[in-house]
Amino acid sequence: MFKTVISCLPLFPVILSLRFPPPMNRPSSRILTGEETHNSHGQRAPAPEQQISSNIPWRLEIEEGSLLHGTPGQRVNIRIRLTNLESIQRYFTMAVEESGVGSYRFVESQSNSEILVPGGESKVFTLNLRVPENVGRGRRTLIRVTASVDDPNYLIRIASGGTETGVRTNFVRMKISFLGTNSFSDAQKPRIRSISQSSVEMQCSDIEECDSKTWKAIFLISDSESGIKSIQTDPYIDFISGSRRFVHNKYILGDPNEEVRIVMSGSCCEKELSVTVQDGFGNLESRSVLLEGDSSSNMGLNGTEISIIVVSILLLLVLVIALVVIIVIRRKRAANLQEIRRFSN
Repeated sequence: MFKTVISCLPLFPVILSLRFPPPMNRPSSRILTGEETHNSHGQRAPAPEQQISSNIPWRLEIEEGSLLHGTPGQRVNIRIRLTNLESIQRYFTMAVEESGVGSYRFVESQSNSEILVPGGESKVFTLNLRVPENVGRGRRTLIRVTASVDDPNYLIRIASGGTETGVRTNFVRMKISFLGTNSFSDAQKPRIRSISQSSVEMQCSDIEECDSKTWKAIFLISDSESGIKSIQTDPYIDFISGSRRFVHNKYILGDPNEEVRIVMSGSCCEKELSVTVQDGFGNLESRSVLLEGDSSSNMGLNGTEISIIVVSILLLLVLVIALVVIIVIRRKRAANLQEIRRFSN
């Protein structure tokens, strides 16, 4: 993913495995791992922000077409892709936990308890849900999907207070906020803002040594309607990225209250860093930051900003044409008036 991204973690390790978009047609992946605290009303309690960059060679992602919401009585299948980025095959134990609404539970079953994934390949795991008939409108349930292996030798980098520490883990976890409601629609695209880096031009001034130096871009991502379902980066970053890094603050898929802060970094040979975000209703938005000239002018434009610019240009063009027409008409009238006066004299 970055280009680089940042994540967070509390005292009891919370780990997020992000989904990093693959090159070409490879599946993007993003994984979350960690524990969450809830208050007596079932609402998520705020946790201190931390940042994590993951070296775990496994990815979880929600497949295209899967819904993160349903109406009472509806059955919903959430398809999750598990990718093994290692060169060796792995047996994964799949576990599902749910923090439901009161005594209500949405998850009925799962397709597998164990999955064998060859190196460099992916397998699909399915969650079978049924929204309770009498669940309150607009109620959410928190679902945790964990894929673990019997190998505790993978290190997650955690940044806290400006210093990095390490936590070893043998699992990746995805967290999903699933909404039960009578009706739901979302026509709004996710919101992506980019923050320029003032030192980029100086960092990448030496073109001949561009592969030995890095630059970064920061993206702030949110979706206040259906929440975020996936984040993809270009270029794709996997766990052996070298100078590329992807760091993010922890977040929950499908949660409309989340804002994700992603820091992407790549070598100075890479002239563009971009993200593509999909929300829980399938709406897409992309944004890019270019490496050229003053970074403050390299911020990517989202769809809304592009539309505003196009409309402004068209209005300006119409105004210019109208002024030209008015000037031409006035000159014509003046010429005709002069002709009439000369003729009458």
